[in-house]
Amino acid sequence: MFIEKHGLTWADLIEGKAAPYGGSRARHRIDPSDDDLKAAESRLRQMQAHNQSLERQVKMLRTTIEKLRQPR
Repeated sequence: MFIEKHGLTWADLIEGKAAPYGGSRARHRIDPSDDDLKAAESRLRQMQAHNQSLERQVKMLRTTIEKLRQPR
């Protein structure tokens, strides 16, 4: 298999870190701190989206409560 033959990992290929043809065969490793940062940023975006959804729900519930409190 190409990956094994060239001493690469799937991550090397995905990240574009495979050496070009005729280049060095040294194994390239992904910096784990880079993965950690990307994971943290992704989680932050997820939490922000979830927070916005909750804020919309709270606003809707407040509006509903205010309508119910009004005298008929």
